[in-house]
Amino acid sequence: LAAVGALLFLISVIIWMWPEADREQPLMIPAGCGIELPHAHGLHSSPAWGGLVLTLLGDATLYASLVFAYLFLWSFAAAWPPAGIAAPQFEWQVAGLALLVLAASAFALKWAGAGIRRDDRKRLAIGFAGAMILGGVFLVIQTIAVIAFAFEPMDHAYAALSHVLIGYQAFHLMIAMVMAGMVLARIRRGDFSAGRHVAVRIATTFWYYSVALWVIG
Repeated sequence: LAAVGALLFLISVIIWMWPEADREQPLMIPAGCGIELPHAHGLHSSPAWGGLVLTLLGDATLYASLVFAYLFLWSFAAAWPPAGIAAPQFEWQVAGLALLVLAASAFALKWAGAGIRRDDRKRLAIGFAGAMILGGVFLVIQTIAVIAFAFEPMDHAYAALSHVLIGYQAFHLMIAMVMAGMVLARIRRGDFSAGRHVAVRIATTFWYYSVALWVIG
């Protein structure tokens, strides 16, 4: 059921990130009495941005409960990890390199965002493509780390939380990569300009949020 829900959610993200082309929307629309107001489509203050903020607030609450569960058991359990379950043996150098790769992906998106604010779609495309490549490299490193775990999720609460936290974080980065892919597809369609790129802002913010989850985790 969780897998089906995850698939439906990814499909909904794709649909959400593929609206009508920005270039087909008017910049201003008549509001009556001779007044014209900016069209919400593509603008930073559109309802899509508010929806993202509310979604992330709820999501962060759920993630905080998982982290709290881990810290609570770590503080009160007689043995953490429990006897018979070895702590993951993952070199700090490799873990540090992985986080540097993920941080580099965030900087690539920041660079890309600065480009579209100057109406530079080529820079936007390069930045998002680079971030997706770096994100993929990071997920490969983390997959190798999980394979090295000497325990299964059902072995103990420690094992369950370890797997769930990493899985939760990985799923969010996968969502962020889907959003980034949709931005690239819309660039090819000719979308986005200096004043209309809320999808870029949404994808970038979600990516930053995913990076924050990994740093905390």
